Amino acid sequence: MSDKPAEYSLSDHVRDVIAVMDLLKLDKVFLVGGSMGSYVAQGVAITAPERVEKLVLVTPKSNGRTSSMARLFSEHAEELKGMDTQAKVQHVSRFMFHNLSLVEKWMRHVQ
Repeated sequence: MSDKPAEYSLSDHVRDVIAVMDLLKLDKVFLVGGSMGSYVAQGVAITAPERVEKLVLVTPKSNGRTSSMARLFSEHAEELKGMDTQAKVQHVSRFMFHNLSLVEKWMRHVQ
């Protein structure tokens, strides 16, 4: 058992994905990354392009310095003042989802 590092870098996550591919003996993969996972998937494709057959990025942000959520919170800071994180997410959801009623229905189902 190894110690947990104080923090993880993007490079750590990229190396982890490649290590799992090695462990599973996957020479070439279809790689899907969503949100922060899109950063990791891009890193894998850049580090080991010969191992990525297809790359699918969902809500990607290339070379981002902040998450998309942090950017939304920053852009709407005035209207979000005084809210906790859950309330902030709920408030900015209208910028993330086309049909909020379907998202709310799904959220009730998975809770």
